[in-house]
Amino acid sequence: LNPGTVLEPKGLLPFTASRHETGRMLLLMWACAGLLWAAPRVLAEPAASRRFVWLVFSLGILVTLIGLIDDARGSGAIYGIRPIPYNSSPFSPYLNRDHAASIVAMAALLGAGLWLSRLPRFAKDVGLGRRVTDLVAQQLVLSLLLAVPVFGLFAIRSRGALLGFVFAAGAAALGGFAAGGLNQISMAAFAVM
Repeated sequence: LNPGTVLEPKGLLPFTASRHETGRMLLLMWACAGLLWAAPRVLAEPAASRRFVWLVFSLGILVTLIGLIDDARGSGAIYGIRPIPYNSSPFSPYLNRDHAASIVAMAALLGAGLWLSRLPRFAKDVGLGRRVTDLVAQQLVLSLLLAVPVFGLFAIRSRGALLGFVFAAGAAALGGFAAGGLNQISMAAFAVM
């Protein structure tokens, strides 16, 4: 029997000596199973996937802005209300900077994907005679939005998140080159750069 809470490390079984904690763990397990079942069905269409990417990208921007405002105020409380426990390094609503950094790094990578996904459409619209200034303005606004989580990664000061961001960006770039059908010489040149 394990009377510990759901969030404490324990055995593989969800059952504890506490009925309340067992119920919470079973609810958590069913919620995860439901999410795993629903995600591929919800994100099956490109428009739904794009909306989801925008949602996560916006969340990363919001987390970064809240964290930067809290750091600048130096109030010693999260949102200026919740006191910070001893020996924690908070950023935004997270008591651990590394947790915030993982969300911000994911948002930065998704924002870079949004920026890059607009380039082929940009070239097509220019070929159709659309106004170039409007297209450049849209890319510029997206670039400024992308700068927020990238700056946030440096403001969070998480070495692991920065390294993870660099490696994930490199892996995504190599995957994009491989999917684009470029030859090995181009891929090797990119890897050397």
